[in-house]
Amino acid sequence: MYKLFSVSILFILFLPSLLFGVEQVSFYMDIWRYQGLKGHTYVASYAEVLFSIDGTTVEYRMGRDSMYQASVNIHMSLTRVSETDTVEVFEDDFRLWSLKLPDTTLESRRSPYIYMQDNPPPLQPGHYVLRATVKDSFVDHGRESSAIREFDILAISPKTFSFSDIKYFLFERERIKPQDASFRKLRKNFVPFVTNGYFLNRDSLKFYLEIYNVDQILPQGADYFLRARVIQNGQPVNSIREVVLNKSKVILPFNHFDAQLDISVLPSGTYYLQVEVVDNTQNQNRTLRQTSRKFHVINSRKDPGFDTYTKSNFGADVFAEYDEQELNTYLRTLIPISTEQEKRFIQTLLRPVPPPKNRSDDFLLNLFSGNAPQKERLRQKRNYLYSFWEKRRETPQQSVASLWNAHLTAVKYCNQHFTSELREGWQTDRGRVFLKYKVPTELKQFPAEANTVPYEIWRYDRLDQQSKVEFIFYDPELTGEYLLLHSTKYGELHNPRWQEQLLNRGRIPAGLDVEGNKRQLRNNPR
Repeated sequence: MYKLFSVSILFILFLPSLLFGVEQVSFYMDIWRYQGLKGHTYVASYAEVLFSIDGTTVEYRMGRDSMYQASVNIHMSLTRVSETDTVEVFEDDFRLWSLKLPDTTLESRRSPYIYMQDNPPPLQPGHYVLRATVKDSFVDHGRESSAIREFDILAISPKTFSFSDIKYFLFERERIKPQDASFRKLRKNFVPFVTNGYFLNRDSLKFYLEIYNVDQILPQGADYFLRARVIQNGQPVNSIREVVLNKSKVILPFNHFDAQLDISVLPSGTYYLQVEVVDNTQNQNRTLRQTSRKFHVINSRKDPGFDTYTKSNFGADVFAEYDEQELNTYLRTLIPISTEQEKRFIQTLLRPVPPPKNRSDDFLLNLFSGNAPQKERLRQKRNYLYSFWEKRRETPQQSVASLWNAHLTAVKYCNQHFTSELREGWQTDRGRVFLKYKVPTELKQFPAEANTVPYEIWRYDRLDQQSKVEFIFYDPELTGEYLLLHSTKYGELHNPRWQEQLLNRGRIPAGLDVEGNKRQLRNNPR
C-alpha cells in the first residue's frame, strides 16, 4: 500500500525499556517536519516518521544462509482532528526486517539498521494524531507496544521564513558532493538518532536543520550567521562552547546546516538545543529568529550521587536472596515513585552488559559503560534498593524491610487487580497511579454500555497540597487494560473533553492540552 510518510526504522541498541521485559518490543517514535522545495520555491509541508527498535527486545532467527535476522510488524495510523470533525488520513500495516547478522551477541545488535521510504506526499495544515503499535514477528504470544504522538502542520506561504524541526542524528554516511546534493539525497544521508531526546553517557550531540526563506527577513548583503548553543533554565550553559554556522553575506531562500556539540561535560538534566539566526550587520549581533528542541542528558560520569547510592550498605542483605533478573524487575517497579534523578540512576543500573573488550580497562570506565563484573553489578543493585528505601524512613524505628514489604504488597495487589492481556498490573496506568498515590478514597466502576467503553473514577480526598483529586481510566480496546484518560492532579494528563471521548468510544478529541500530551508521551516512550 502507498504510505503517506517517509518512514525511518532503526534496529539499534538504545536505552533499555524501563517498563517491559523481552516479550515486548521496546521502541521510540519521533516526527521530523520539513518543507519540500523545487528549485528555490516552496512546495508543501511534509512529516517524516522515525522509529528506533531496541535490538535487545526482538528475537533473531537463523536463516538458510546461517545468518540471523529480526522482524517486527508495525501498525500505524494518522488522524487529522479539528473542533468540528475527525478525518482518518492514513492507516497501514507493514513488516520490517533488520539487516542480517552473523551472530546474535549484544555487540552485533549495536549496529544500526535503517529503513526509509521515499517520496512522501504533502500534508495539509492541521492538527494530527499519530498512533503506532509494534510487535515482534517471531514471538507468537508477545505483547504489542504502542505509542502516540500529536503534532501540527502550519500553513506557510512561499514568502514566510521558517525552520524545519531539529533532527538529531548518529552519523553521516558520507559527505555529499555539492553537485550531488539534492534535497532528498541530503536528508537521507543522515542516520537519525531516535530516543525521544535522551542522551545516555554520550560525548556529542549531532543535529541537522533547514531554514527557509531567510531572504524574507534579511536584505541582500546583510552579514548574518547561525548560532547553536545549549540552554538550561533560560540561560546559556557556559561549559558548552557555542557553534557558529554559515558566516556569509550570501542570502539564499533555502539553507541547511549540520553540526555537533560536545556534551560530555554536562551533568544529568534537561536542556534545550537553541539555534538562532543572528544579524551581524555592523556588528549588531541581533537575534532575528530562533528555534529550539529539548533533550535530556543522563551522564553517570558526572553524577556525584551515583556512587553514594551504590556504595556498600551493611543492610543491603535484605535483598541478598534476589538474583539479577529479580533485581532488575524490582528496580523497574520503583520508577513510578522515583524522582527524576533516581530514574536516571535506575536507567544506568539497568543498562545491558556488552562483552568486555579489555580487562585492563579502568574500573570506573567499566562501571559506567555497563562492563562491571556480575558480582559488582549485583552489589550495586542491592545497595541501590537499600539506599532508596533508607531515604524514605520517616522515623528511626521504621525499617527498610518494612517499607520494602509494603511496596511488594502494593505490586502484588496491582498484579492481581490490574493485569491485562498486554502487561502486568504494576506496568499499567492504574498500577502506576496506585503505586505513586496509594489506595484511592473512593473508587467507582462503570461497565460498557451502548455508547461508552468501560471506565473507572478514582477519587482522593487529598494528594500533596491538592484536595478532591480525580483520575479517570478507560478501556478503549476492551482488553482489560484501563488507560488514564483524565486527571485533576497537577502534572498528570489533563483532558477536559474526557466525557466526549468516552461517548465517542475512545477516539481522541481535538484540544488535548499540551501538558497532557507531554505526560502521555513520557509514559509511552517505547
